[in-house]
Amino acid sequence: MAQNPGIPSLKDYGISRFFQNQTFHFQNLRVLNDIAARGGDLNEVLMAISTIPDGDMDTWFDAFSKHMVPT
Repeated sequence: MAQNPGIPSLKDYGISRFFQNQTFHFQNLRVLNDIAARGGDLNEVLMAISTIPDGDMDTWFDAFSKHMVPT
């Protein structure tokens, strides 16, 4: 498909996924969606996922158990 000469091409900067593992990426999107329903806050979610190796389910559970403490 030819590029429209009137529209400049855009380069992709940054990251477009939280995890390479599709299941982990999808579940993280679900967790972020729950923020609106008072299911946590953005900082809790980002702190939890920053410690999770891609595809490690035990670490996922431990990270969210530690950071997402109910009040």
